[in-house]
Amino acid sequence: MNDSTTNITPSYNIVVLDGTWTQVKRMGKRLPELKYIRLEKVKETISRMRKQSSKDRVTTYEAIALLLEEMEEEETKINELWEVFRVKLDESDKQSGREKGKPPVQRKL
Repeated sequence: MNDSTTNITPSYNIVVLDGTWTQVKRMGKRLPELKYIRLEKVKETISRMRKQSSKDRVTTYEAIALLLEEMEEEETKINELWEVFRVKLDESDKQSGREKGKPPVQRKL
């Protein structure tokens, strides 16, 4: 038996569907060969760009970071992902006129 093959780290191809919940559901129906996963440790979203309809719903970006955490990827890389997301949120706050760290204003139609 060749010892070099016993320490092979498995690799994965991950396809992430991005869109509204309705759009993603529709895309998923068109791609029946995809296998779905459910995150074990879903945190409440830190996104302030839009209000989620449920506490267990997160942005696509957050879902990717949470998946990498569950896969036990390198912690420094995951922390960098979260930092980039926080910077993006802060920039979004500036552009929209929201105060840093405040949730989005719900507009009445």
